[in-house]
Amino acid sequence: MSHANAALTPVQRARIGRMVVDEGWSIAEAARYFRVSWPTAAKWSQRYLEMGRPGMGDRSSRPYRSPNKTPQPVVRKIVHKRIRVCPSIG
Repeated sequence: MSHANAALTPVQRARIGRMVVDEGWSIAEAARYFRVSWPTAAKWSQRYLEMGRPGMGDRSSRPYRSPNKTPQPVVRKIVHKRIRVCPSIG
């Protein structure tokens, strides 16, 4: 399922990819046809080329890693102090 602001559904993304990769449309033609920008059409065409139909879904925006993550001992101290200050939390 697409997020609410997505310009294209996964089915439409696959159609762009198929039109460009399999049917020989230019990226500019496909972008105009679907009323999206050239970079958007290029992105979905490239993903279709690399991953096929399964690559057309939404991806998580969650980062792979978090280099500035708060260390666990500090998190424990914060939680402990919050529970002591406001007992209704715990």
